[in-house]
Amino acid sequence: MQEFFNQGNKEFILWLKQQWNVEFECVRQDIDIQGSPERTLSRVVIENKGGNLFLLEEFLKSKFQIRKNVAKAIEVLNDNGLKQALLYQKSNYGEFLPVYKGTCFLNMSWP
Repeated sequence: MQEFFNQGNKEFILWLKQQWNVEFECVRQDIDIQGSPERTLSRVVIENKGGNLFLLEEFLKSKFQIRKNVAKAIEVLNDNGLKQALLYQKSNYGEFLPVYKGTCFLNMSWP
């Protein structure tokens, strides 16, 4: 399910940095991602140079509005004290779902 993430794709690595200031170090294939993989095109846990982990999920652009609504709902829940729901990180441009080459991506800190 990690086929979208090509570690040699310098353009994508630069895009990650521009969107979320993620200084990519490696893909963490040793981490099992719980949940429903069928709702995404692909998903992967990545590690940055500081050792922080991030879950990166790729969605069809047709899923943009529903994923954006979910992201906003989780933000409201977090703002009101429910910290168990993983908060999606807005990009540096204030977007929950920036688009790269026709698909949109969500990013959240891994616990």
